[in-house]
Amino acid sequence: MFRFIYIYILLIFFFITTIAFSQQAGLKIIGKMIVVKGDFSDSKIEIRKNGELIKTIGGNEKIEMDLEKDKDYYFNFLKDGYISKSVVFITRNIPEDRWKKGFPPHDFKVELNKQGEDDVILTYNNPVGVFEYDKVMNDFFETKDYSATKLKLLKQLAGLDTSKVAEESREKQDEIALKKVREKNRLKADLDLRRRLTEEARIKAEEEKRNQDAEEARLKAEAKRKAEIESKKKSEEEARIKAEEEKRKQDAEEARLKTETDEKRKAEIENSRKSKDEARKKAEEEMYKEELKRKAEIESKKKSEEEARIKAEEEKRKQDAEEARLKAEADVKHKADIEARRKAEDELRKLAGDEEKIKKAKEDSLKLLQEAKDHKEYKTKKREKKGLSGVVH
Repeated sequence: MFRFIYIYILLIFFFITTIAFSQQAGLKIIGKMIVVKGDFSDSKIEIRKNGELIKTIGGNEKIEMDLEKDKDYYFNFLKDGYISKSVVFITRNIPEDRWKKGFPPHDFKVELNKQGEDDVILTYNNPVGVFEYDKVMNDFFETKDYSATKLKLLKQLAGLDTSKVAEESREKQDEIALKKVREKNRLKADLDLRRRLTEEARIKAEEEKRNQDAEEARLKAEAKRKAEIESKKKSEEEARIKAEEEKRKQDAEEARLKTETDEKRKAEIENSRKSKDEARKKAEEEMYKEELKRKAEIESKKKSEEEARIKAEEEKRKQDAEEARLKAEADVKHKADIEARRKAEDELRKLAGDEEKIKKAKEDSLKLLQEAKDHKEYKTKKREKKGLSGVVH
């Protein structure tokens, strides 16, 4: 049983906390149009502030507005062929601190119904809802106060002609109904006020009792705290004197150790510096030797390349001289072959009558030609061989 009560209390607390944190300064309203048996075509919502049209939106759109303080807002819901309706929010006569504290967001919906089938156009003389601040309730609530003065104000907010206000008989009926509503609200407010005053008195008595108990507890705690402070001061003074003595001893020991440490540290620093200097000098010598070695290798490589180049040029000169010599020999040989051939032909002509001599002369001539051809091929192959040998080198 207690478990369910506990859960119920937690849920109520969560709900109240959520509402409190969701509130912001001022008042936010969220409104929506509902078209009964129809769609939102040709529908609209007119929004007026202090009688001035400030905005017109489509009927299918949701109204979300943060209202300003000390203003009168008039929301008129319209659609062709439907009975128009309006809602009013009045943000006047609200205390500044209550406005800054904020109100929960106010949701409302307005349903539009079709006009009758006859030619009579039905209209609402009054807004279907008027919401304003009530000092007793300390919140916004819907009122039905439609007196002549109120109706005149509402029609001014709607931008209508104030000369055509409802008939006096309707005003009287509205005033009677208004009195009943006011009386009912007054009785409810009186009851709520009495309950609130009773609750405030109970809370005040409990608060005074808590304050009295708290004051007695404070005095006892103060006396106990003073005694503890005196005892603590005495202990702290003794501890301070002892700590100062220990500190003097510790400072003397630290000074002695510091002197020894400083001398030892100086020696270590000097040794470290010498070691670093020696290592640096050794590294510089190694780098110098390495540089000399690298330069010697470069000079040796240059010298070898120069000798190889000179040798290659010498071999090329020898090869060119040999080729020139062989060419000269071939030319001499070729001229000798031509001369021998010419002589052979002369002899053939002289020995035209002797067939054997002619035959032999022909054979000799062919042999000489073959030898000249073979010699030429030999020189060509030799040059090619020497040329390949030169490429390899």
